[in-house]
Amino acid sequence: MATKDDDPGRTRSFSPTAAEMKRRMKEQTENLTRQTAVHLGKINDFGNRLLGKDDDAMAQLREKVEHKDDFQAKPWRCITNPDRAQETLGPYARLEIVIQAARNLQPRDSWTGVQTLDPCVGVFVDDIKLESPSDNTLVVRATTSPLWQHKMAIDVVCPMSFVRLQVYDDQITTKLEQGFVEFCIGDIPYETSIAGWMELRFQDNLKNDSLKRYSSHCAMREDELGIYSNDVGALVTQASESKIKSNVSSTVTAKELKARKRIGERALLKTRTMMHTCTHSCVRGSGSSSPPGAEHDRGNAGELYVQMRLVKCVNERSSMFALALDPPPAKNYGDYVLQEDAEAGTVRRSLDLQKCMDVVTDMRIRLGEDFLFCLYYYFWYVCAWRSVWISGPVFFFVVLCSYHMYYMTIVWPGIFAFMLFLNSWENLRKNMTRGGWNAMITDDGFKRVAAWKKTGEMFYYLKRIVENDMNGSVSDVAKLRVLASKVARDGYPLVTLDELRKMLKKETGVITFDAKADSGFTAGDKVTVDERHMATVLRAVSATHLEVVYDEHLAVEDEEKLKDARKGAEKDKTELDRSAEEKKRLLGTKKGIPVEVSRVRRRKIVQFWQSWLLPSSMSNIIMDVMVQADTIQNSSLLPLIELLTDIVCWKRRKCIALGICSFCAILCALFVHTELTYEHEMNDEVSKHQSDNKDEVEETVAWMTISLLRNLDNIFYLGVVFACFVFPARWFVSVRSILKIAGRVGSMKRSAPQIWPFFREDAQLQSTFDQLMPQSEWSPFKDIVGQASLPMPDFDKLRQQMAGIKGMAGFKLPDLTHPSNKPTDKTDRPT
Repeated sequence: MATKDDDPGRTRSFSPTAAEMKRRMKEQTENLTRQTAVHLGKINDFGNRLLGKDDDAMAQLREKVEHKDDFQAKPWRCITNPDRAQETLGPYARLEIVIQAARNLQPRDSWTGVQTLDPCVGVFVDDIKLESPSDNTLVVRATTSPLWQHKMAIDVVCPMSFVRLQVYDDQITTKLEQGFVEFCIGDIPYETSIAGWMELRFQDNLKNDSLKRYSSHCAMREDELGIYSNDVGALVTQASESKIKSNVSSTVTAKELKARKRIGERALLKTRTMMHTCTHSCVRGSGSSSPPGAEHDRGNAGELYVQMRLVKCVNERSSMFALALDPPPAKNYGDYVLQEDAEAGTVRRSLDLQKCMDVVTDMRIRLGEDFLFCLYYYFWYVCAWRSVWISGPVFFFVVLCSYHMYYMTIVWPGIFAFMLFLNSWENLRKNMTRGGWNAMITDDGFKRVAAWKKTGEMFYYLKRIVENDMNGSVSDVAKLRVLASKVARDGYPLVTLDELRKMLKKETGVITFDAKADSGFTAGDKVTVDERHMATVLRAVSATHLEVVYDEHLAVEDEEKLKDARKGAEKDKTELDRSAEEKKRLLGTKKGIPVEVSRVRRRKIVQFWQSWLLPSSMSNIIMDVMVQADTIQNSSLLPLIELLTDIVCWKRRKCIALGICSFCAILCALFVHTELTYEHEMNDEVSKHQSDNKDEVEETVAWMTISLLRNLDNIFYLGVVFACFVFPARWFVSVRSILKIAGRVGSMKRSAPQIWPFFREDAQLQSTFDQLMPQSEWSPFKDIVGQASLPMPDFDKLRQQMAGIKGMAGFKLPDLTHPSNKPTDKTDRPT
């Protein structure tokens, strides 16, 4: 401390007093004590987290937060606030499950020739894993036929929840997913015991969301796909013939079946060892066939024997309130996780960049070129006065609306009918809708781009030729734009398309070409046919024809073209001059379709190693984006756009186009008549009582039409108010909940397991299991929900019983010496 002396420029120092020193020491001690207490608390918290323990206060707080209200005491919450009811109410029912055993499980990857794994089963409810020890089975060591006898119970709040039984391979450092089966609780009848083998799906089928996966599995078993069968159409027909349907959509498409077949083939690749592959090749080479059920004929990831029963926890009246609840949004796993390494001969879960590229290309064609750019060129054709006979009348009638705004009700229906009628001429329609961004890469498309008389349109067209037709990339944009300004004059091209290609190939300083740009097509090449349909080359039949396999099913008109192509190929026998067997291949089989080489273009190819170069963060971002793109691609948006495009372009459903055109013309005529009648009444000096009956009818029609037009804005305004103030209203939420309950009461049919093709009963094995654990022991289910201790049977007693039961020798019980089965502080497993 310092104090001022008499001299203001000087200060003097002195030592603190004893009281001051004591006060400072006390403050430092208190600070040190507080800091020590904080650090000790952090160490204690860390230790508790490390040991899986909570102190009493934290345990009480956790119990208070996680406590759920009794469903039967507050069922009306399902009506007034269904979202919160799903989160805060207790169960209305309980699903009792016994995971008995498994057989023929898919073994882990192995190069030693030993086909085995250490299996265990985990349980997911609405894509959320149940972490309680009582919800996971023990690990059985080194077997593909484990016996668990595991008993558990699942609380059910939402009647439409999905349950997934996931089989793992418990390895030293991690648990690898080997296969799964899932089902909807809403299809299980109450108080009914269901027991049997449930087919396990290959793990790579864990795509999209649970609703799509369950719907696909309800349509057809995995092993019924027939991995080596090519008749996908027959499988689709068989899948659609099921008379008993699930409470969720149960449709299957050829695309899904093909994807499931490819997954099955890849799964075989994962489980075959070098020894199995060599043996398989020798057997095939010798001409012998493997017996049914051999490893290479595997159609699924095994089977799981499960017993289950759905029991209500509340009375009948309260259980009906649960019908208003929906499960949380299903997790979408996407469709871009399979990547095949042809060199290593393995399959890994990674970002499939090739599929991402194909999806982007498909979206660009269907949504961009065939819709958005068509609209752009269509309106620009009219606004730019490309045709005076079209733009002139449209301009006149649009300007006429400025005289009276209600003339728009007369003008716009007439303009729409007029333009729709013009669309019936294909040549005029293509002139109005095709430009540099979407014109076909043909001589006809080249002429239509030149007719726009714009260097920019020609530049984009040349760029598309380089990238999509010649497998190149533009390295000098400015020079390519200069070349685009020279290839057309006065709306006509100066060269043909072939001559233009030759010119572009010479521009090596402007364009960089791929090494395969001039090479022929070989088997396995990714191509597009007619610049619209993605396909893969099956084989080269001749110098002018290829045989391809389309990635997707084509439209009806494209199928007609394929029939014409087959007929044309059949007439071309003399020119091709090939053997009868080669001619049969040319005409197309169940696998291949013949096309001309001139219609085929190469696709952009992404090499396998390129996906490994992407950082994980970038891969995750791309996968999230592609999940949304896949959602749009598989939604009803694109089919709806294609349907509207076909109607407007008079391609298909011409009767609908004619009807719309006629309706708009009649509507325009009605509005014209109304306007003339209205103007006549305004200028007529004759009294109303002198008008005849005919005039009265005309006046009535005119009055009704005008009244409708005058109230259109009122109707629109009422709709906006209803959408803003009624749909979000709390009372309307209750109305929706009541309507949902009424609809589900009348439509829900709990028909499992009849609707489960992946389920098969086994009465003989069930009687065997009943000897090991009778049904009378199911009563303690309600006592094991959420237990930290895992109730287990007496394995020594079970081994003695199994020794005396026929057919149980192939099953193996859990090994308590396995590291995953040893008791821990967090999960005490009784021995």
